[in-house]
Amino acid sequence: MADMKVGARLVLGFGAAIISVAIVAFIGFTSTQRLSGSIQTLDKNGVLALHSLAEVENALWELRYGVSQYIAVADPVSRQKIIADSPKWFDALEHGLREFNSSDLTPEAWAAFAALNDNYSQYKAKRPGWFELMEAGKLAEAYEYRAKTILISGAGTVKALRDLVDSQTRAIADIE
Repeated sequence: MADMKVGARLVLGFGAAIISVAIVAFIGFTSTQRLSGSIQTLDKNGVLALHSLAEVENALWELRYGVSQYIAVADPVSRQKIIADSPKWFDALEHGLREFNSSDLTPEAWAAFAALNDNYSQYKAKRPGWFELMEAGKLAEAYEYRAKTILISGAGTVKALRDLVDSQTRAIADIE
């Protein structure tokens, strides 16, 4: 009778150990799954989203720098290259915006994204008009046009982009 008690105790102890190991394994597995999901979210909404915004920022500065360069250079070939390169930078900027838009945006980021798109659309629509005026030799009209259009929408685009980067940085901190 005493031997059965020892055997039963061994079976009960072994069973409890197996159940404990199973519980720890389950907790470890679910925690790993949750961590993996968080890492994927951080990658998509953090690293990849900010990389897309870096592409946007680079293209935007190339476009804005192009206006200053156009003013600074007198060589018609260099000026034409600046104008000819514009579609490449617009495409790069819009590619970055599309990539960023595939991330999960917070309401704050959506607002900044909408402001960025609005300002950028105005900038893109008005920028060619400035080059046309400059090419036609209408310098006074071009400078007035620039002051009333692409300087404002360009600065608005830069500000909205900065707000979006700040918003995304805060969202990444929340994910972390």
